[in-house]
Amino acid sequence: MSLRPTSGRGLLQLRGRDLLLSLPGRETSTPYAAADPTASFSGDSNPNGEWSYGYMDTAFANFTLFDHYIASPFPTWRRTAYNEPNIYVNNTTSTAYGVPPGMMALHPGPSTEPSCLRWTSLRRFTEIHLSGAFLTGDTATVTGGVRRGSTALFTVSGPGSFDLRIPNIEIGDTIDIVAYGAYNYGSTPISVNLSGQAAA
Repeated sequence: MSLRPTSGRGLLQLRGRDLLLSLPGRETSTPYAAADPTASFSGDSNPNGEWSYGYMDTAFANFTLFDHYIASPFPTWRRTAYNEPNIYVNNTTSTAYGVPPGMMALHPGPSTEPSCLRWTSLRRFTEIHLSGAFLTGDTATVTGGVRRGSTALFTVSGPGSFDLRIPNIEIGDTIDIVAYGAYNYGSTPISVNLSGQAAA
């Protein structure tokens, strides 16, 4: 656990249901790195720790967990009655549908609804650092985005990278990585890295 000097007197703060004490001259924080969403991708459960696999309506008003997992031809979370939207990992040794080997992909739904990889904070952060990219996938031009609640933090049509610092994260806050706006041939590879300083 690291210690970071502060100035001024000790301070009591109410954060949600927690009463926090900052002692004079000392403030604690812990380095943190989220589990790699591709390496930890699993059909065991959804949510899977801090990561959830699902989809949203086109107004980004509602998030619904995928309820069906298939292991072949790729490990994939999707809706029970439909192939798309979905999230999958190309676990083969060849590029498939524009997705390189070993990469996670988001595929929008037939009404262009967003496929969504959601991170849910299990602790408090003064700031998180989220970086990654939407890569060239199949032939459709898909819109990629990063959202915090109703706020779009990043949007790109086609491939593009993001490097975001997001302050004041509370327990239960969510960050959504979404792909939407197209359907046919819409597989979109993504890379995601998330780290930060977890508050005491």
